[in-house]
Amino acid sequence: MTKPWYRSATVVDVEIDDTPLHAPAPAPEEEEVVTAPVPVEDARLGVGFNAFIGERCGLAVSADEGLIDHGTGGGQETLFELKMVRSLSELRKAMELSASAAFSGLLGGASAKARWVSEQKLHRESVYLLVKVEVKNRKEQLLDYRISEGAAAMLAEKPQNWWTRFYRKYGDVFVSAVTTGGEFFALYQFETQSMESKTALETQMNAVVGAFQSQSTFRSAIESIDTAVNTTCKLYVRGGRERLPEIKPETIIEAALVFPTAVDPENGWPRAYRADTKDYDVVTGFIGFPEPADAAFREAHRTFEQLTAMWERLERLEVVLESEGAMGTKPAGTLAALRDRISDRVKSIAEEPFADHQLPPQLEHDVENLERSLAWTPVRGALVQISVGSWKHVWGVSNTDTISRWNASEKHWEQINGRLINVSVAADGTTWGVNRDGHSYRWNGRQWQQMSWYFHPRGVKLKGHASTDQPLVQVSVGRQGQVWAISNRGNLYQWDGSSWGQRPTQEHGAAKWVSVARDGSVFLLNRSNKVFRWASEGRVESIGRDLEHISTRNEGEVWGIDTTGRVVRWDGEAWSKVPGETALVRISVGDDGTVWGVDGQGNIFRFNEALSV
Repeated sequence: MTKPWYRSATVVDVEIDDTPLHAPAPAPEEEEVVTAPVPVEDARLGVGFNAFIGERCGLAVSADEGLIDHGTGGGQETLFELKMVRSLSELRKAMELSASAAFSGLLGGASAKARWVSEQKLHRESVYLLVKVEVKNRKEQLLDYRISEGAAAMLAEKPQNWWTRFYRKYGDVFVSAVTTGGEFFALYQFETQSMESKTALETQMNAVVGAFQSQSTFRSAIESIDTAVNTTCKLYVRGGRERLPEIKPETIIEAALVFPTAVDPENGWPRAYRADTKDYDVVTGFIGFPEPADAAFREAHRTFEQLTAMWERLERLEVVLESEGAMGTKPAGTLAALRDRISDRVKSIAEEPFADHQLPPQLEHDVENLERSLAWTPVRGALVQISVGSWKHVWGVSNTDTISRWNASEKHWEQINGRLINVSVAADGTTWGVNRDGHSYRWNGRQWQQMSWYFHPRGVKLKGHASTDQPLVQVSVGRQGQVWAISNRGNLYQWDGSSWGQRPTQEHGAAKWVSVARDGSVFLLNRSNKVFRWASEGRVESIGRDLEHISTRNEGEVWGIDTTGRVVRWDGEAWSKVPGETALVRISVGDDGTVWGVDGQGNIFRFNEALSV
């Protein structure tokens, strides 16, 4: 029987920082550890992660680490590759996937790349060209896996329920390596009308690939492609979403021309590079734990989804996980690097002399079109109203009043019991709603709890829905228990902990929407589509612009939808348009800047800040 790794690990007599990243909260027997996200700068190699509570924990492994820079100078490498593919097996090989990995993509639980490959359908009368662009910036990797002093002491002592305490304090996995960079694959499909025309096009494509391999320039290769046939482009991008929408086809390849000069020597933004395919050392996990704990761990493991959603600056995380010690990767963060390489750099690069790398005049316009098509990502489902507290707290209601909650780990909607016409969720998960009878409810984690429907408009409590009372139609939840609401007559109410208190509306008139920000700011939209900020009791300040809907993140950031369905954003001084052609009717922004919206047909969209212009 293999000796557990933590028993054979050498613990030397050195000072090791074993301070947990999160302070433990008071709890019986000092077992519970309540954690909260910390800034990325505080994240370290060797940090543990608890899949049960979904947060980072203490330092499970010693902080001894190595830094490996690839290439020379700034440590960045560039690789462009063109390849004609004729079958799924060739596609898997080109994307460095084994057959078993691709097969697992059909079964779920595989990497995003494997799932993407498994979804591709290669048609008999089409020619396929794969464009591969990879970028490597740098990698940090633990070189010494010594268990930290405190963790070793707990394993040696083995107090009662020691495995539970170990999980909670140090986590069940730890971060072993971090790689910054990214990659994308563009699979072009050229549709032909017959096998004869396919054969002719294949001959042309072979010449294109050969010319690229000999000249190593995209321009000469791509300009020789006959695009008279229908062309479709499908993308896979690591470092952002699992799959991007299909587009017609235009300029991904031309945009790649930007990449070689898209590295800022001062801040070291990555450029296109060759991905590292090396097999890294793996450490056998926490073997020897009681079987129930291992079984529960395997059932409830959510490490990658939780970790990657928080660490937006990283584009790949490599984590030692599970008792078998397998290595896995998962896309993480936004497409900020892609934006920097393609969008933010286009203007400055286009102004430079290019010589052999001169960009086509159409490039900037094409990139803008590309970004506009990708700025809003479609999400499966149908809703008429949506509310975002943060990336992991998104709720919505349908046109039949059903309630849905987004499962950020598994990326699907979960139906919640009850019926509501409006719902609002805060960053901490506090959720309120209003039903068709005008009653307000608060979610307690298991069921809806009806709140008092007493109103005291002028200090006199009125119960029920008498002629002097108005049922609620909309509610907004902020931080620290702040809850505001709108009645069907446009009156404004604030929850005081036990009842609803009416607030003056003389200055702004009847309201149709209220939004509470994370800093306590309250913004109103009246029935004349004017936007106001609540300044004090009865006083408001107009911030201009006619809007159909609003949502606010803080006093200096308000999102809205204008009368044409265009999304706009207030920065504290002025309104500006947000990229995207999607005509939304509802929008919501969370405390962390996450933005979702729905259009008039109930389609759901998530905004990608990284691809905004």
